[in-house]
Amino acid sequence: TRVLASTYRDHIILCGLGHVGYRILERLLHWHLDVVVIEKNTESSFLARTQQMGVPVLLMDARQEESLEAAGLHHARTLVIATNDDLANVEIALDARRLNPHIRVVLRMFDENIANKLRDAFHLEVAFSSAAAAAPLVAASVLDLDILGSFTLDGRELFTARIVVGKESPLCGLSIAQLVETHRVMVLSRKCGETPGHLGPAPDEKLAAGDVLVLHGELDTLRKLGRLAR
Repeated sequence: TRVLASTYRDHIILCGLGHVGYRILERLLHWHLDVVVIEKNTESSFLARTQQMGVPVLLMDARQEESLEAAGLHHARTLVIATNDDLANVEIALDARRLNPHIRVVLRMFDENIANKLRDAFHLEVAFSSAAAAAPLVAASVLDLDILGSFTLDGRELFTARIVVGKESPLCGLSIAQLVETHRVMVLSRKCGETPGHLGPAPDEKLAAGDVLVLHGELDTLRKLGRLAR
């Protein structure tokens, strides 16, 4: 398992294979993302199912640096920490940031206030409380998108995301109407430079570098637009 995990690149490391962790894992696999799991409980009810799906599971304590190293922390895209122990989660997050300052960290905390403070203090991309641990939303947080929310409509999962239009983006010069028609998204708001953002931008407004857009649509479409924006 360690040898297999060492071959992964641009993957997700998931710490904790409880009920929340397993639901997140299912979503990540549904999106065809490579995942390495770290779980210290050899009696986990989800262990056998995860191994049968071909996911490498390291039976180690994620608080030990060697477990993060064995999971390929230096080559991973994102670290998702979803154990049931708040203090352990914080310890893992701080160790991971020290070992790889560029790793994206998605941290689970039961106390939402503490989660928000940790996010601000340690520049974590996402810190979610137990109450906010809806699997689709948390799983989507590992991607290179600023995910704001999600819900299901007629069996389809829809997400709301914030993107920033870069200087060299091919989106520059497109009108809101062209963006909507070409990419099948809903533009909820647009913020231009230092001016306040406004809801429901007009169809003829032209996108420019530095624009901050809040969009609503399917995840694959939002991921594509995120790449185009950068």
